[in-house]
Amino acid sequence: INWRGHPLGEIKNKQFRPSPRARFLAPDTPEPDAVVLDNAEDLGKLISGQSIEAAPGPKMSALYYRGLKLGFVARKGKRALWTGR
Repeated sequence: INWRGHPLGEIKNKQFRPSPRARFLAPDTPEPDAVVLDNAEDLGKLISGQSIEAAPGPKMSALYYRGLKLGFVARKGKRALWTGR
């Protein structure tokens, strides 16, 4: 699904999954299930394709770095992964 040239996400099995880069869909303030990073090392790991440890939560969670909205990450168990290409 696109809106004014921006990818919003896709619908799979009647559920909306936001695009990892659709940071404008994330709330301005982090919700309790968001992944909030203060460490540049963890951010570097996500961007390079590695996973980081995160508390279990919903399949897709908003990602923040020092209060800045970055997009969404996928969660698998206790791991968070950046799925943007």
